[in-house]
Amino acid sequence: MRTARIESLVTPAELAQRHPVTADVAAHVSASRRRIEKILNGEDRRLLVIIGPCSIHDTDAALEYARRCRACASATSRSWRS
Repeated sequence: MRTARIESLVTPAELAQRHPVTADVAAHVSASRRRIEKILNGEDRRLLVIIGPCSIHDTDAALEYARRCRACASATSRSWRS
Protein backbone atom coordinates (compact mmCIF):
# COMPACT_ATOMS: atom_id res chain seq x y z
CA MET A 1 0.00 0.00 0.00
CA ARG A 2 1.32 3.43 -0.92
CA THR A 3 -0.52 5.79 1.35
CA ALA A 4 0.82 9.32 1.08
CA ARG A 5 -1.26 10.74 3.91
CA ILE A 6 -4.33 10.13 6.02
CA GLU A 7 -6.73 12.94 6.89
CA SER A 8 -9.78 12.89 9.11
CA LEU A 9 -13.07 13.91 7.54
CA VAL A 10 -14.87 16.93 8.91
CA THR A 11 -18.02 16.25 10.89
CA PRO A 12 -21.40 17.31 9.48
CA ALA A 13 -21.58 20.04 12.14
CA GLU A 14 -18.16 21.40 11.13
CA LEU A 15 -19.15 21.32 7.48
CA ALA A 16 -22.37 23.23 8.20
CA GLN A 17 -20.42 25.79 10.20
CA ARG A 18 -17.84 26.29 7.45
CA HIS A 19 -20.44 26.52 4.68
CA PRO A 20 -23.69 27.90 6.08
CA VAL A 21 -26.80 27.58 3.93
CA THR A 22 -28.32 30.86 2.79
CA ALA A 23 -32.06 31.50 2.96
CA ASP A 24 -32.24 31.41 -0.85
CA VAL A 25 -30.53 28.02 -1.02
CA ALA A 26 -32.74 26.60 1.74
CA ALA A 27 -35.86 27.84 -0.08
CA HIS A 28 -34.65 26.33 -3.37
CA VAL A 29 -33.98 22.95 -1.72
CA SER A 30 -37.41 22.96 -0.04
CA ALA A 31 -39.22 23.88 -3.25
CA SER A 32 -37.30 21.25 -5.22
CA ARG A 33 -38.16 18.58 -2.66
CA ARG A 34 -41.85 19.52 -2.87
CA ARG A 35 -41.77 19.27 -6.68
CA ILE A 36 -40.09 15.86 -6.52
CA GLU A 37 -42.59 14.67 -3.91
CA LYS A 38 -45.49 15.68 -6.17
CA ILE A 39 -43.97 13.79 -9.11
CA LEU A 40 -43.43 10.68 -6.99
CA ASN A 41 -46.99 10.89 -5.61
CA GLY A 42 -48.46 11.19 -9.11
CA GLU A 43 -49.69 14.76 -8.53
CA ASP A 44 -47.34 16.08 -11.24
CA ARG A 45 -47.11 14.32 -14.61
CA ARG A 46 -43.53 15.34 -15.31
CA LEU A 47 -40.85 12.70 -15.71
CA LEU A 48 -38.25 12.67 -12.95
CA VAL A 49 -34.81 11.52 -14.05
CA ILE A 50 -32.01 11.27 -11.49
CA ILE A 51 -28.58 11.20 -13.06
CA GLY A 52 -25.04 12.02 -12.14
CA PRO A 53 -21.86 10.70 -10.68
CA CYS A 54 -21.79 9.23 -7.19
CA SER A 55 -18.83 11.41 -6.34
CA ILE A 56 -16.74 14.07 -8.00
CA HIS A 57 -12.99 13.78 -8.24
CA ASP A 58 -12.47 15.96 -11.32
CA THR A 59 -14.40 19.21 -10.99
CA ASP A 60 -13.75 20.27 -14.59
CA ALA A 61 -15.21 17.01 -15.89
CA ALA A 62 -18.17 17.33 -13.51
CA LEU A 63 -18.94 20.84 -14.76
CA GLU A 64 -18.74 19.67 -18.38
CA TYR A 65 -21.10 16.79 -17.55
CA ALA A 66 -23.52 19.24 -15.91
CA ARG A 67 -23.43 21.49 -18.99
CA ARG A 68 -24.22 18.52 -21.23
CA CYS A 69 -27.08 17.44 -18.98
CA ARG A 70 -28.51 20.95 -19.01
CA ALA A 71 -28.27 21.15 -22.80
CA CYS A 72 -30.00 17.79 -23.13
CA ALA A 73 -32.76 18.85 -20.74
CA SER A 74 -33.28 22.10 -22.66
CA ALA A 75 -33.35 20.30 -26.00
CA THR A 76 -35.91 17.72 -24.89
CA SER A 77 -38.07 19.67 -22.42
CA ARG A 78 -40.83 20.45 -24.92
CA SER A 79 -41.15 16.85 -26.07
CA TRP A 80 -42.09 15.76 -22.52
CA ARG A 81 -44.85 18.34 -22.07
CA SER A 82 -48.42 17.41 -22.87
